[in-house]
Amino acid sequence: MMSFFKIEDTHYLGIAYWVPLIAIFAIMFVVLLAIYPPLIVAILTWIFILAPLWAPIVLGTIWWAQWIKYIRANFIAAQTSVLLEIKLPRQILKTPKAMEAVFSALHVGPGETTFISRSWEGKVRPWWSLEIASIEGKIHFYVWAWEKYQDFIESQFYAQYPDIEIHQVEDYSAGIQYDSKKNNVWGMEYTLNKADAYPIKSYIDFELDQDPKKVEHVVDPLSGVFEKLSSLGPGEQMWIQILIRQNKGVTIDHTFGRRSKSWKDEAQEEIERIYEKAKPTSKDPVTAEITEGYPQLKPAEVNVIKALERSVDKQGFDAGVRAVYITKPDVFKGNKIPTNIVNLWSTFGSGYLNKFVPGNTWHVSLDYPWQDFRNMRAARFSRRILDAYRRRSLFHPPYERPRFVLTTEELATIYHFPTAETKAPGIQRISSTKGDAPTNLPT
Repeated sequence: MMSFFKIEDTHYLGIAYWVPLIAIFAIMFVVLLAIYPPLIVAILTWIFILAPLWAPIVLGTIWWAQWIKYIRANFIAAQTSVLLEIKLPRQILKTPKAMEAVFSALHVGPGETTFISRSWEGKVRPWWSLEIASIEGKIHFYVWAWEKYQDFIESQFYAQYPDIEIHQVEDYSAGIQYDSKKNNVWGMEYTLNKADAYPIKSYIDFELDQDPKKVEHVVDPLSGVFEKLSSLGPGEQMWIQILIRQNKGVTIDHTFGRRSKSWKDEAQEEIERIYEKAKPTSKDPVTAEITEGYPQLKPAEVNVIKALERSVDKQGFDAGVRAVYITKPDVFKGNKIPTNIVNLWSTFGSGYLNKFVPGNTWHVSLDYPWQDFRNMRAARFSRRILDAYRRRSLFHPPYERPRFVLTTEELATIYHFPTAETKAPGIQRISSTKGDAPTNLPT
């Protein structure tokens, strides 16, 4: 479900869109100045004369935008964060529907209820970071959040998965700094191929919402992700980060700075468009009147409508997904980038629905040799994506990034706990299962 954040992703031959625009404007200004200088003088004179009218508006708008950034930055900096590691039992009998229930409970947005709290105190609604990290092939599950929500998050996970263990741990990303002599860092962010209304293939499409009669009938799309993470060897790490916060029903169009339609409205309009397109038309040979028949939907169109209707019935999150591959210099394997990172989520893609594709950010944007003189930009990207990952920054500066909408169903598809049938060797499980003491013990 792709968003409208195109201003940072618009490139031609590796050149940002604004570069040719500035060049054209400069050329036009020089040509006009050479052809008729009095016109330029007159324009600049009137701009100066009318400054008392336009300057307060422009300066006030700039001041307000900077004020909002300042108070929000102060509020965010004052929050203490925690990283919680989730350790899995030997057997998980629940389907991803249990994880969807967790995300439904996390669909909250306290802090932005009043104008005073938003514009004076700088409060923002909380966001969560769902993380899967492979450290030399050993897979760990994490949830990052503000400390004041720790009890709330733990209670939601324990409510659905009572046999798991949750521990507060040190941040595994805190001690790693980019140094070309000590490590290689390659990172990217993902976007979606179609509009926000279109969902990816979810666990319901894979029939994981049903209790299978046979183990061999279980097809968990995350198994491929876990296998890739388990394939890492000594000196290799791969981190996956899914940042989410409550979606309030609108998508922000940064290209024009305006509020657009909600993704649910877009879904309803898309359903109507499919129905209208499927209506056959006929022309009366006498009156020449054109009439429309009953929609004749193709099987793929029926599946699209079902997926859209199911999607709008779910709660939505603003989301962003990124991945980072970190190795020692002598063990960097470039062949793992297209297979393990770029195509990490290929299993969830669908030709008639949606799919994850690389966003044109960070290292992915360096497609041409002239874009990076002596690897200076690549080194800067390596430092910045590590910093963005460590800060869990996506929705606010300093790393406000493109984002899209994922429903609770989609999130439960790409982040849920594997059952015992998932045989990826890197998955770490606790050796015993918690249970209540027998009631007949002697006292």
